[in-house]
Amino acid sequence: PIYVEMSDNDFTNWYCLEEWEIDEGMQAEVDDSDSDVVVVDHCGTVSGTYTGALDYSFSLTGIPTEDIGLDAGELDIELSDSVTESGTFEDTITGDEMEFSMGDSLTVDLGDGAGLTTSVTSCTNCPPGNPLMFFMMGQVIGGASESFAESVAEDVADELSDSILNIFGGDEAESEDYDEYENQWQCDSGDQWVYEWEINNGYEDCWDGSDEMDMSGSWSAYGENMYMNLDINDEMLSFSDEEATFTCDDGTEIDWSSLRDWSNDCANNEDEDAGHSETDTWTCNDGTTISWNQINDYNADCASAEDEGATAHYTIDGVLMSEDGTPLSQHQGTFCDANGCDQTMDWFYGEMSFDTGIAPPTSYGSHEYCTSGSVTDTSTGDIVMEFSSMCNEQWIGPSIGHAHAHSDGMDIYLEVSVYDWSEEGDATLSVSMVDENGNQVFLDSMAIDGSDNEYYMEEDVSVLEEGEYCLHAELTETGQSEPYDAHSHCFSVEEGQEPSDRIVAVVEAMAESDLGEVLEQFGMNLEDRLSDVAPTEFPYNDGMWAPMWSSEHAAMVGVGAYAMDDDGAYIMAGPATEGYTNDAPAKVSIRYLTGVPASTAAEEAETATSIEDIVDTEDHDLAEITEDLQEAGVDTTDLGLPIDDTDDGDSDGETPPQTAEELAEDAGLLPALSPLSVLAVISLAGVFIGRRNDA
Repeated sequence: PIYVEMSDNDFTNWYCLEEWEIDEGMQAEVDDSDSDVVVVDHCGTVSGTYTGALDYSFSLTGIPTEDIGLDAGELDIELSDSVTESGTFEDTITGDEMEFSMGDSLTVDLGDGAGLTTSVTSCTNCPPGNPLMFFMMGQVIGGASESFAESVAEDVADELSDSILNIFGGDEAESEDYDEYENQWQCDSGDQWVYEWEINNGYEDCWDGSDEMDMSGSWSAYGENMYMNLDINDEMLSFSDEEATFTCDDGTEIDWSSLRDWSNDCANNEDEDAGHSETDTWTCNDGTTISWNQINDYNADCASAEDEGATAHYTIDGVLMSEDGTPLSQHQGTFCDANGCDQTMDWFYGEMSFDTGIAPPTSYGSHEYCTSGSVTDTSTGDIVMEFSSMCNEQWIGPSIGHAHAHSDGMDIYLEVSVYDWSEEGDATLSVSMVDENGNQVFLDSMAIDGSDNEYYMEEDVSVLEEGEYCLHAELTETGQSEPYDAHSHCFSVEEGQEPSDRIVAVVEAMAESDLGEVLEQFGMNLEDRLSDVAPTEFPYNDGMWAPMWSSEHAAMVGVGAYAMDDDGAYIMAGPATEGYTNDAPAKVSIRYLTGVPASTAAEEAETATSIEDIVDTEDHDLAEITEDLQEAGVDTTDLGLPIDDTDDGDSDGETPPQTAEELAEDAGLLPALSPLSVLAVISLAGVFIGRRNDA
């Protein structure tokens, strides 16, 4: 309905419903109760395929590494590659909004040479084309770009990271300690990891959704025993939403909970013990028989618990295994929606736990165990869901938080932290530092006694020789000889570097240069020139940019730009329009470019290096600008400006002494002014003018 409402109303708001609004049952509608019409819409999805190619290059050169004690070019980086990816994308259009404000009605020439005209309405905030097509194009470009970016971003980032690491080197000892995948779980796609606690948390953290499984398992230690915990997606189980029923002799159906409740619900009392003898039996689904008085007695006497009104019944199997896969404990339980099962739906919160009866580990350090499990339909014997093995770790005892050292010249600062959140204590921290020959230069220890949950060792150590040093931290449980936790960090120690003569020369040249005076003088000259320029009155008092909406064609049919003054209205760009003339008193040159011509024009503007590249200098007198720039000390030889060849040298022919800035520039220490520098100078001159006026 959006096209119809746009054509009939001055203002129309088009709104795409959010997903949650659709889930809540909100329907598409048109609200025209006010003058501003709102179209609420189910905007659907945009899907398709894409093929993207990315050529990228990254370079970093020119850092004066020799001035900071490194070889020339040691920090240079040069990366380039081509990446091509194809794939699919799908995006649900939700929460987007567009507004259409319709303005003046116009009659314009169709441009067919026959003088035919059509009526259009200016849309003040429409794009220059079919607005819905522009909107859909945006969705397509956005969806394809996002999918392509996700597929190549990781490859590009990894290559750049690897190159930077190759330059700065890695700490082998530290690399061995650091596991970037610690406490993480690999998604089925193989190229993404998520944290273990994000598994089955109700949100798809993996792009492929593999972290949300029908069934998973873990182990935990509470009190004196280990527990095996099986997470089960009950939506995969076929429990009925309706209660099981019992059929009376006359065909009447009553709820199963009405059986043997001391209330006659069947006409012949067959739902109660009074309607049966002590020898009456009832047949289970598998053909076995039970006594009538065993029905609804809170005990499942049939294999599938149908005697208690279960609509479905499942058998849960779980196995606890050691890290190497050796079974340690196996358990089985029942799950149904009636009384008499180990787990009932009324008290199910997504997890079924088994007490393994195995004492939890007590030795300090990391302990890993694994679980496997399955859910079987008891009636059919079919496996509904299962998982082969999932492992998780649990840490016992204090642990090393970090062990780090850094040097400032020949002085080393080291810091080691220990966390003991349960305040278990009974451990000793040992910290040592050795040089590249294995000679020990530091050794100390600290008792972790359980009096606190955080411990820190901080020391300053001075060494005599440059080279590689390694910091080692170890935690040992009381009564044990081998450490259960260890961290290492290796680093380089070098004498401090003094600033080079070149750097000192650059700093001194900058400090002694007259750059500030140059900017001040140029600003004064520019201010004088601008003060002589009389302001020009703008020839128009109103204007209109008009994408043209045709209700007849339900589409944008053109674009016009119009200007108005007290004497009339004029066409600046666009088709012939009734009420507007082509004889504007002040013409404005407008070129509307799209596609390749627009790209070419943009590239030409970006690569402009002289005034001739931007403006036709034959139409302007640039001599005064040249004079002012030269008086301000700016070299205009590279700007394409007129050059005054008059010899203004000293009468005695002597060359004036060079300034510190000139000396530094001759020595190659400062870059010469470029055309962009001149533009920056002009901008800064404006700041000086403003400050002087304020004064």
